[in-house]
Amino acid sequence: MFSEGVDLGLPYIKISGKGLPEAEGLALFNGQKYTGVHLTQRDSLFVTLLGYGKSKMVEVSYLWDKGEEKEPVSFNIIRFKQKKKVSQVGSKIKVSYEIKMPIVMTEYPPDHLNKKEKREPLKKFIEKRIEKDIAKMFKKCQEASSDVVGIGEDIRAYHPDLWKEGKWKELYKDMEIEAKVNVQIERSGSTR
Repeated sequence: MFSEGVDLGLPYIKISGKGLPEAEGLALFNGQKYTGVHLTQRDSLFVTLLGYGKSKMVEVSYLWDKGEEKEPVSFNIIRFKQKKKVSQVGSKIKVSYEIKMPIVMTEYPPDHLNKKEKREPLKKFIEKRIEKDIAKMFKKCQEASSDVVGIGEDIRAYHPDLWKEGKWKELYKDMEIEAKVNVQIERSGSTR
């Protein structure tokens, strides 16, 4: 809660029309002040995976728009491995995530995922959607100046010269963050 390298993120809860509390996502803080911005539940999922890398199983669903039809795609992330690389060119900082993500397909109506020509486009679709969701999540965090993933911890530990300048929040808002996702479909079908 008081770490300088990681900003606070707390559950964002609102009251539904029926007067019941509902989890909306993650409230973003800059230091100990609420920014007024919150992440969606899906964004919060990626904050948790990238920031802590811990989860036994996570279920994700998308709707794949294939022109005239939309197909539901659901899968479980069974392991999540990431490598983070921080590089500096001049005053610009770039953070690259290389993510390996084995998944188990739980819903894909066209099926036939044992055939490479069916499997590869699905794999590419999932990779691109996750990369897009991660980019959107980081953009929201950077605009709110909230480092809930904890990139500042790595900067502080491995690039102390950047940290000592005292402009970490300005650097964070302008840095380039990218994620490259590599999905492996381990199993398909509802065989749990």
